[in-house]
Amino acid sequence: MTMYQIVPMTQSQAELIANTWRYEGIYAFYDMDQDEEDMAEFLDPEARKGNVYAVTQMEEVMGFCSI
Repeated sequence: MTMYQIVPMTQSQAELIANTWRYEGIYAFYDMDQDEEDMAEFLDPEARKGNVYAVTQMEEVMGFCSI
């Protein structure tokens, strides 16, 4: 069975997502560098605190969610 954990996002996880996750075609809209304000907020630990979580599987980031 695949187990996922939802955990508060660390700075290194945020930087990994912001700097390396890229989407193709029309989904490139979701690339963090498409909006400087969104990227700055995503990379700010205080702005993420209590709002943004990493979805991990065996410590590998599989996704993220904002609440």
